[in-house]
Amino acid sequence: MAIKVSIMNDMKEQLKNESLSLEFYKDINDLLQNTIVDVCKNNNIAENRLNFFIAGDHVLNTNLAGLSPLVIFISLKENKEQVIAYSKMQKLNKKTQRLAQMPNVITDQMLAGMMFKELIKQLDENTKIFNSKNVIMVNLDNMIKVKIIVGYNFNGSFEYEYLGDYYKENFLSLIEQFDNKEQATKNYYDVVRIIKSIEFEMLSFGVLKEKSFDTLNFIETLIYNVPNELLIDDNFYNAFVKSLNYLKNADLHNFKLANKNEFMFNSRNTNSYSIKKAKTLIQLIDFFFKNFEKIYKTAV
Repeated sequence: MAIKVSIMNDMKEQLKNESLSLEFYKDINDLLQNTIVDVCKNNNIAENRLNFFIAGDHVLNTNLAGLSPLVIFISLKENKEQVIAYSKMQKLNKKTQRLAQMPNVITDQMLAGMMFKELIKQLDENTKIFNSKNVIMVNLDNMIKVKIIVGYNFNGSFEYEYLGDYYKENFLSLIEQFDNKEQATKNYYDVVRIIKSIEFEMLSFGVLKEKSFDTLNFIETLIYNVPNELLIDDNFYNAFVKSLNYLKNADLHNFKLANKNEFMFNSRNTNSYSIKKAKTLIQLIDFFFKNFEKIYKTAV
């Protein structure tokens, strides 16, 4: 039997009211600020070259409290031409590198290594932390996962690499587009939270092995493509059902990114935004919706 209206509404209200404390975010802010100060001091880097900001669902309040990873970007001011030249020279043999005049740059991976070294000094022994290329993963007390990604500020343009894909993103513009859709529909963020919650439930049952909401703005972008007229409804249950039916029947190849005239599923972001992942998620949500009572009776 399909999920009842009362249960869906209870889920919506509970998810909307769940959140991490402001003190938690303040502690993270202080941790990153102190780390940047130490990195600059110990590596002779001007502090105005480094900055950091939170991105993703913790900014939009579409996160599942501490279940959603907290994504933080470190922005490094650097010369793009010199970074490209350095990367090319790194591919040369060691003898050629010694003879060549290597550009004096700090790369994203170098900075990630510096950040990692200083973060270890500030975190306690119960915190797990590791560094791979330009990414630092921190598991705070085995509860909240913090994902720190180092990218470049190239004359005001933020660019970064993640899981083999390269991104050039204006996060302020992206947040504005998401917020505009929420203001226009009143149900957009609630649908996003419900879908993340369902996915997490199915993950706990062993049906899934990977969370799509671990991918930055994946579900937000997917639901952004649902037409506003389907999301606008005083009855949230109806808005959810109409959105799900649209996703089941839509041609996902036509879905667009929120703040760019680019397709969501294109050849440049195949590792993170996969159409196969989207179809699997939609099928999973549909199965959960139609078989809610059966799923929980079986689980019990």
